[in-house]
Amino acid sequence: MSILNSISIVIIFSITWSSAFIVGKIGLFYINEYALLSSRFFIASLILLPIWLFKKNIKNKKKIIKDGILLGLLNNVIYLGLIFSSLNYISPELVTIIASCSPFITCIIVWIEKVEKFNYTVLFGIILGFFGVLLITAYRPIGSIEPIGILQAFIGTIGFSFGTIYYKKNSVSHNPQLINFWQSLTAAVVLLPFALYLTKANTEITKELILSILYLVIVVTIGSMWLWLIIIKNLGASVASSAHLLNPAIGLILAYIFFQKEFLLTDWIGILVITTGLFIVTRFKKK
Repeated sequence: MSILNSISIVIIFSITWSSAFIVGKIGLFYINEYALLSSRFFIASLILLPIWLFKKNIKNKKKIIKDGILLGLLNNVIYLGLIFSSLNYISPELVTIIASCSPFITCIIVWIEKVEKFNYTVLFGIILGFFGVLLITAYRPIGSIEPIGILQAFIGTIGFSFGTIYYKKNSVSHNPQLINFWQSLTAAVVLLPFALYLTKANTEITKELILSILYLVIVVTIGSMWLWLIIIKNLGASVASSAHLLNPAIGLILAYIFFQKEFLLTDWIGILVITTGLFIVTRFKKK
């Protein structure tokens, strides 16, 4: 994969992944976060089911199931479940800063476990990208700092880092959509009790809700997750994790387009710094 292709796939992934929070915000006007996530993953697993049923000569079925279930718990239940839940206690800006620690956590673990070689250039690129995230968030109100919200966001971020590393170490040889089927099904089942408990009897099913769920299913859960697994396989866990540093910038641009959020000079500077950091990391990995 060339440098241009690597950067392109990272940008496309970041746009589609970040759009989940914009579209998800629309869905949350009508149902709780667990109902949104559970329905999203349940529909995605139904769409992906034929791949599992009709694909011929699937090797290591038991391992695919085991890996998919574990990744579903780490990526979809712990990460997304807790990140969405933390938004009930702390601001999106603070959640963004905490989630942006994922590249550091991932790199520390992969370097200790010797999954990838330690390199100062990659570390510098990640630090530069994180500084860009801080530039974007520093001039926005952080709001209240509730310990439960901070704890949820950190646990979710750590879970996602472990999911990234586990896939790189154990599952890159599997068909990504077979893994995605099992991790989606796992999340749908595990999150369902929370969804039912929090769902109100007078929940209104609207066209906007249905469209938001379908977008999350097709573009994010199936499309963006496939890109994410491809990035891990081809570029490594450290590059894949650092790609999430671009998410705050993309999310900010999308929020400006769809919700007319204020755009500051520091936002442009932060985006430039993040992009430079990601270019350094991606370029180094292709050398």
